[in-house]
Amino acid sequence: MAAVKEGLRWRPFLQMGVPHMLAEDMEYEGYKFPAGTQFTWGAYALALNEDDFTDARTFNPERFMNEDLNAPLKGHWSFGAGRRVCVGYNVGVNNVWIAIACLLYCFDFAEDPNYPIDEYTTPWDKHDGAPCHVKITPRSQAHVDLIKRESAHVLSMEY
Repeated sequence: MAAVKEGLRWRPFLQMGVPHMLAEDMEYEGYKFPAGTQFTWGAYALALNEDDFTDARTFNPERFMNEDLNAPLKGHWSFGAGRRVCVGYNVGVNNVWIAIACLLYCFDFAEDPNYPIDEYTTPWDKHDGAPCHVKITPRSQAHVDLIKRESAHVLSMEY
């Protein structure tokens, strides 16, 4: 669960939150906002804020090994916040958990400074100096067979 939460914090899937619009005029801390004003948040700015997350650009699941580990909405903004949090957040969190569990079950991940960065490295990573030199290999032939079998099953499904 810590890896799930860190993944959602470290690279939010929405760079900006879903905007909300005021239905009526509002005043907040001395600022006046007319009806129709839209508010949103910058998910990346919040996720990578060094005041909130020490070494924020580093993937570090250990930061979530605390009393809030099993509180899926604490520590990131991926599903919004407050009264308007995504009603399907449990489905999202569980799907990310299953994906990470499958990856960890089937593959070994090893940091390797000599392993080349390939065309799948995102422009964001190339820009901010955070490319990950990691070698990913299947754990065994049995794992390769499992991946091929399950992939073929999914690809043959009709949607």
